[in-house]
Amino acid sequence: EVIVRALGEGWRTPGSPTYSALAWASTAAQAHYRAIAAEAIARLADTGRYDPAAMAGEFGYLLRNGWFGPGRVTQTLADCASVSALAGYRVAQTIAALLPSLVGIRGANRMVEALVALAGDYGMRVSVPEELRPKMKGSSAMAKALRALDALPDAPTDLAREAGAALSAIVSRRADGGGPTSG
Repeated sequence: EVIVRALGEGWRTPGSPTYSALAWASTAAQAHYRAIAAEAIARLADTGRYDPAAMAGEFGYLLRNGWFGPGRVTQTLADCASVSALAGYRVAQTIAALLPSLVGIRGANRMVEALVALAGDYGMRVSVPEELRPKMKGSSAMAKALRALDALPDAPTDLAREAGAALSAIVSRRADGGGPTSG
């Protein structure tokens, strides 16, 4: 518990070991531990130290290799998205980057459905990757979720503007010599 909390603290941009540990923590059997992981991810996002592609890479690796399914990860990411506008936007980016890794993953429709909700909240247009386009046919939950995702317009909402303002504030603090370092 203490270690997972600590992963969201600090001042440096985290690397692969941090994202790997957070990915594993996101699958804990107990909801309490998943909530701690969600808070740590949100803290990274809210301080400008979160890399959606790196996190998606870790989730994708573990999902593709059968280490865990998408259910608990989806819940953890949904919890994280509820913390702040910027955390929610970063979660949407994470799931969007994760889409190609969801091919052949049982239960992945829940993650796509979460992305549809978040992308709608933020007015994000998310392209369905070529790997998933064949799954858009039919009446399965995955097909419906992918078609809904594909139909979303690019129309930024107030929530997207709030996330953008939070990110701009982080960039301004860095320019003034404060805040986390990138690396």
